[in-house]
Amino acid sequence: MFHKKSNRLIHQHTVDNSHLAEIIHPIHNKKDPQTPYSLSHAQLTPGKQTTPHKLTHSTETYIIIKGHGEITVNDEKEHVSTGSILVVPPNTIQYIQNTKKTILEFYCIVSPPWQQHQDQPVLS
Repeated sequence: MFHKKSNRLIHQHTVDNSHLAEIIHPIHNKKDPQTPYSLSHAQLTPGKQTTPHKLTHSTETYIIIKGHGEITVNDEKEHVSTGSILVVPPNTIQYIQNTKKTILEFYCIVSPPWQQHQDQPVLS
C-alpha cells in the first residue's frame, strides 16, 4: 500500500510558472509504486499561465480540484473549474491559465510517466 498526505506535499516553482509537487513518479523515486503513470499536484497563482508546451509521447489528464481557468489545447480553448477533467493527447500544444483571483489547483496524471526530455516548450 502507498499513502501520502496532500497537506504534506512540498511544491516547487517550475519553469512553466506553476508550483508542482510530485506525488508518484516511478522513474524519479524507486520507492513510489511502479505505476504506468506519474501523478503530480499543481497550483497556479491568479493571472498566471503555464508555458505552452507539448509532451511528445505521453497523454496528460488534468483533474481540476479548486478554482477556475482556461485550458488551451492546440487551437481549442475550454473553460475549466472545480470538477473538470480533461485529457490531452500526446504531441499537442497545451497550456492552462488561471483566470480568477484565487489559486487554481489540479492534479496531473501523465502516462507514460513524465520525463523532461519529452516535455518540449513551444515558442509562439
